[in-house]
Amino acid sequence: MGVNWVADNVTELALEGQWTNGRSIINVLLVEREEDDPAASAARVGAAWQSNIVAGIVANNYEFLGTHYRDRNEAHGVVGFVARDDDLPTVGGATGASASPNVSFLVHKNIEGRAGFRRGRLYLVGVPESQVDEDGKLPTGDLPDYNTTLESFRDDAVEHAITGDGRLVVAHRPLNPLDDSPVVSTITSMTMDPEVATQRRRLRG
Repeated sequence: MGVNWVADNVTELALEGQWTNGRSIINVLLVEREEDDPAASAARVGAAWQSNIVAGIVANNYEFLGTHYRDRNEAHGVVGFVARDDDLPTVGGATGASASPNVSFLVHKNIEGRAGFRRGRLYLVGVPESQVDEDGKLPTGDLPDYNTTLESFRDDAVEHAITGDGRLVVAHRPLNPLDDSPVVSTITSMTMDPEVATQRRRLRG
């Protein structure tokens, strides 16, 4: 897909955070909206991010700044930025020493069944050092709590719980190379990988 790819009613969100050394941290998500505008999508997903990911998963070396958005409904859609809500958590809730910034949680974006398409991934920087053993694995007993927090985030990010409007999605390259429009799949769940991601593991794919 080119830089100016188009998908009906899809907003691209770049959730911007910052490490204590000033390094920028960007996490990209897509939301398929029905009723609200891109700025409203950014505000809603940003608030869900603060209430769940920031508060319940990442370490206090991470600070959330706000959400950039781009309307993918047209090639040159509207762009903007929604600042964080300072009444919600802005700094990671996990205390203690953090692993180095090149170590991250690996979250799987599980999608509805589609032949030929891979699920998405999300890397969360800010892994507490105490949560990683010498083999790079997270405590087995903590995985259910992480997954509950991820599902809470996904639920809070949805615009309408009953209709599913405003759902989080993944955009795939089309199977037909002549087709310039991505295929969009709904994220049906988000789960934490039991092993953290390192720079080497990310490069391996």
